[in-house]
Amino acid sequence: MIEIILNGTKQTSSETNLSLFLSSRENQGANFAVALNEEFVPKCNYQKIELKSGDRIELVVPMQGG
Repeated sequence: MIEIILNGTKQTSSETNLSLFLSSRENQGANFAVALNEEFVPKCNYQKIELKSGDRIELVVPMQGG
């Protein structure tokens, strides 16, 4: 198990791959951008990234407005 900080909240996960971690969360299917340790991660790289304990993930959902 690893400890991840997701949107400011500590969580534990058995998933160490970013793509699997994201698909196991409730935001599945939602449009969002991902930042890992304050750096944007393109969707095409999700499967290549292995998470470590202490990683900080931010999911940013676009909002409409004017």
